[in-house]
Amino acid sequence: MSGTEGPISIEPSVRALLAEDDPTLADALATALRAHGYEVTVAADGADALAKVRAEEFQLVVVEMLLPNASGFMVAQEVRVLRGPMLPVIMLSGSSAVEHRQYADLLGVTRFLTKPFDPVILVAVADLLAPPPR
Repeated sequence: MSGTEGPISIEPSVRALLAEDDPTLADALATALRAHGYEVTVAADGADALAKVRAEEFQLVVVEMLLPNASGFMVAQEVRVLRGPMLPVIMLSGSSAVEHRQYADLLGVTRFLTKPFDPVILVAVADLLAPPPR
């Protein structure tokens, strides 16, 4: 025998939607999440994120608050309408304004991260909310 006894079973990874309009930041965040076992789909604007939320199943949504064509707030609201309160939503923002956090809370956003932050912070929060199989 060759030492391999049948097919290797690979656990499915957590499917994450990353909606971020800054291509450099989107690439850095997607790379960090992928390196930790997430299957990442990137949306460059709010309209694309809304279309993906409506058409695909995700176990985690990471969304920039101020996306072009539809805000992160609109995306978060649509996630709650379509997928209910259990799907983790992480909102990213360059603003630390209390009213933005309060509105995000009202929409059911799970966590709010203020930029700038190291991508490992996003991975740590994602691992707490929707850990990939290891």
